[in-house]
This record gives sequence, structure tokens and C-alpha cells, in this order.
Amino acid sequence: MNQVRVGVAVIIRDGNKILLGHRCKDKKDTGGIIGRNTWTLPGGKQEFDETIYDCAIRETKEECNLDVKDVQILTACDDIDVDRHFVTITTIANVYSGDIKVMEPEKEDEWKWFDINDLPSNLYPPSENSLIKYKEYLFMKQIFERGDIVQHFKRETVSEEELKTNPNKYLYEIIGTARHTENGEEMMIYKPLYETECVEGVDYTARPLDMFNSEVDHEKYPKIKQKMRFEIYKKKGDK
Repeated sequence: MNQVRVGVAVIIRDGNKILLGHRCKDKKDTGGIIGRNTWTLPGGKQEFDETIYDCAIRETKEECNLDVKDVQILTACDDIDVDRHFVTITTIANVYSGDIKVMEPEKEDEWKWFDINDLPSNLYPPSENSLIKYKEYLFMKQIFERGDIVQHFKRETVSEEELKTNPNKYLYEIIGTARHTENGEEMMIYKPLYETECVEGVDYTARPLDMFNSEVDHEKYPKIKQKMRFEIYKKKGDK
């Protein structure tokens, strides 16, 4: 008899990166949505008498050896294949510890961190739905507070090699807002976390708040994936 089952997906964050596992090309059918040779979030099927939170913790440990806690529910959506129907509950694990390992090589052959703005194109369909909702969540949550770390969209243009020597390139710490005493314009005050010719020796920088919160000009920068000029890289207090 056909029945609806529950799957739990776990978003594990490290700054602006998300952990994904590669599903083997010759992966056996474990009863979930079919998606060989795709990248997936940790997670799996919820068991009888198991809470959503316990499922997220168990599945993450079983698949990639990480211990997660401070789990919150983000959203739920239907994932329907030809002969199966899952309700996928997406969770966010705000804290993790341990060393990443491939624990189920018959299912996943690699675990890798991806920038949220540079995800692989071959995503596992339920994980793709989860990450779409997660990006919407980040956009709605984007209220800058003192101590938050934000990234300028030009960080996407920095090579991995350069980030090894300058890991904070185009990252800034939010100091707060201010109002121009002459014209009343609101300004965002923020601190560069890297040194270049234009910011060397500068403690803080400022720009009009409307400009700070504006969208990227994608006609001028067609290859940039980031939506807003500045976006949250790490909330104050995040690991």
C-alpha cells in the first residue's frame, strides 16, 4: 500500500559554507527519492517513536560522523517520485563538532563544503528544495546587527589561492548605523577585516544605508550570484 513517509534533511553551516555529500553513481535504492550522482544534505528517513530533532542528530552521525546540536526546523515540503511520496522536513544545525568521514560508502563517496552562492548544479532534488528555502530564509533574516560579519559580493571574484593568504578579503564587521548631522542621511558603519591600499590603516568605513542594502547590479556584474550588495557571512555568536 502506498504511504507518505517523512525524511529529515540537515543543513550544517560553517560560515557561508554548507556541507553536502556526493551520492554514488551506482548507489543502491534505499527507498528514498532516486537521485544517483547528485549532491545531498545529510539526513534520512524518520523512524517510529523518534523526534525530528533526534532523527537529524542520528542521521548526521551515521552518514558523516558529525555531532550536531541546537537543531531548529526551517521548513517542510512534498517530494514526490513515480512510486513514492516523502514529506521532507528541513532542519538547521547551528552547532557541530567532530571530524567528517564517509560512514556509508555504499551511499555517499565524499563529503564537501560548498559556498551557499556556488552550489553544484546536480543537487539531489529534495536537497535542492531545502536549499532554495534556506536561501529565502537567509534573505528574510538579513537584519544587520552589531558584531555580524558580512561579505561584499566581490568576494565571489577572489580565487581560492588568494583566500589562503587573505581569508578575510571583502569581509566586514558591522559596527552600527549613524545619521549624517547635516542632511539626516542614514549611514551604515562597518569595519574592514582585511587590508588593501584603499582600507589600510582605516578603522571604520561608511556608506549610505540604502546603498548598503541595495541589490547587485547584475547587468554590470552578470557572473555574480549573490543577490544583495552585502549579505550575512556569519551572525554574531555563530561558530
